[in-house]
Amino acid sequence: MAYNFPKRGRLSFLKKEVKVLIIKDKLIHDDKIKSNEFMVYLGLLMLLRKNENLYYVNVKQIGYLLTKKYPTKGNLDRNVLSGIKGLISAKIISDENQAQDIKEEWILNLSNLMQSSQNKDKEEIKLSRDFYTFVDDKEIHKILNLNNKYFTKSINLLRFYIYVLSTIFKSGKHKGVGFTSLSNMVEDTGIGSKTISSYLTILVENKL
Repeated sequence: MAYNFPKRGRLSFLKKEVKVLIIKDKLIHDDKIKSNEFMVYLGLLMLLRKNENLYYVNVKQIGYLLTKKYPTKGNLDRNVLSGIKGLISAKIISDENQAQDIKEEWILNLSNLMQSSQNKDKEEIKLSRDFYTFVDDKEIHKILNLNNKYFTKSINLLRFYIYVLSTIFKSGKHKGVGFTSLSNMVEDTGIGSKTISSYLTILVENKL
């Protein structure tokens, strides 16, 4: 299966209106991380500022960053809440305000996220032995707002989309093209072939 992505400047760091998230491929392919946890991970990346580790975070805030919609919907809020708790449990982030009995807001230490990707520039990434995938925040907003248009769980679609991005060639004559077979996609993601075909159709229809 060959697939090509439109040239929309997705890898450009020069477009000020778009925030480019840098995600380790190892994390994208980690089946221990649930889709809602992965979604929250993306939302937390949007918060990061250089040389800052501690951030005030609440459920509505992350929901807004992920969708650019307010008020956020209850089902999204529930997934954000469980996603944050899952990332804390997995020690990917840490709760610095554990003594407080507040269930939907935290002071989070996000230093692991900063160290893993966002403080690297393009040259560091090229020299690194790790592999990274780049995604625009606008693409995340678009996918998570597809719930009203398609009978599918947009959180799972988002995770699959970024998985597909991680499989494309990032340099060379095939840059922007992927050749991963359907059977390999099934094996990598654990998603059924019919669902994958449906996801790919939705991504194509929405010019993603």
